[in-house]
Amino acid sequence: MYYYEVLVGDLQYHGKSALTYSSESTLLPGSVVRIALRSRSVLGIVLREVMEPSFSAKSISAIAPAPPLLVNC
Repeated sequence: MYYYEVLVGDLQYHGKSALTYSSESTLLPGSVVRIALRSRSVLGIVLREVMEPSFSAKSISAIAPAPPLLVNC
């Protein structure tokens, strides 16, 4: 299992930091993904791979079939 910080692309998310999600696939920074945010499904952008968190991370539900976006952090 891999873990990623994902920037949430949704106007109803008011947090200032990325959230951690899990995936069985390796992903590149800039990959566009679909994630669960409360009871909704929203888009996000993978920032980076991170260590396994101390909490149970939700799974990334889908990966866009497109090349990763350029992410400069």
